[in-house]
Amino acid sequence: MKYFSKKFFIITAFFNTGAFSVQACITCNKPVQSHIFNNNFLTYLVLLSLPFVIVGFISIISYHLKSKNLNYTNRQGPLISTGIILGSGLGGFIDVILFHQILQWHDILSAVNAPDSLIRKQVNVFWDGLFHLFTLVFTIIGVLLLWNLFFYKG
Repeated sequence: MKYFSKKFFIITAFFNTGAFSVQACITCNKPVQSHIFNNNFLTYLVLLSLPFVIVGFISIISYHLKSKNLNYTNRQGPLISTGIILGSGLGGFIDVILFHQILQWHDILSAVNAPDSLIRKQVNVFWDGLFHLFTLVFTIIGVLLLWNLFFYKG
């Protein structure tokens, strides 16, 4: 236990030297926040979440089409809906990783909000973050549905 506490103390002292100190300033981002939370916020939020809502409705419909006989031989409906949700989440991650971060071809609002200034680029990064959150939620839901489907005893 002594070794662990000594090692923890050294690591803590190293990170507290000031070289790695990061402070969050809520009031420093007032210009960015005013560009994010303006009159167009709800419009952008609906446009961002609309594909996820449509995919959710499609997966619910596909789940109920064949969910009358849930046993080991006839689980097409839940399997299709799980595949739709998990595929949408993973497809979103491929878009985020490849096109947004590595290639930097586009942002979520790059057609509406051209990234020609630092504030507009930060606004685009905010909306990209919301897209990342939606894809993460869809992937987690898809994995949980797949887990449930795998261990379903009928």
